Amino acid sequence: MTDAELLSQIVAALGQGRADIAFSSGLDSHMDFPGNSETDKGQFILPSLVVVGVAWWFGGWAGFGAAILLAAGLYYVWWRKVVRTRMRRRFVDKAMTDLKLWRKSWGFAGISLKAGESECLSPKGDWRAFAAALKQSSPS
Repeated sequence: MTDAELLSQIVAALGQGRADIAFSSGLDSHMDFPGNSETDKGQFILPSLVVVGVAWWFGGWAGFGAAILLAAGLYYVWWRKVVRTRMRRRFVDKAMTDLKLWRKSWGFAGISLKAGESECLSPKGDWRAFAAALKQSSPS
């Protein structure tokens, strides 16, 4: 199989739920840059500022403190998951459909491909062997 076919095998397995991709926290934050619309914190921060302002206006300092705690909790519990999901989707849709970009991306440490007990870590892991194993284990 060619590299393009192997890569499409991984993408298909990701879409079918037979495999998963994850990013280390270092690479996660590297992908989270201001120009990246998938990670646009303004979508969370601006509404939070409005809520905090309204809470301060009507509830004084107690309302302000409660709104800050609520916003921080929502950010860590909910919004970070939204951002990770968007980044994963963007990575699969863009980097994993272009072989040249995939090879460049695989050169970064912090990408992890998983399927069952099998795991392949960039940049040292052999993603081609990982994809070939997926092909062998795929339902026909």
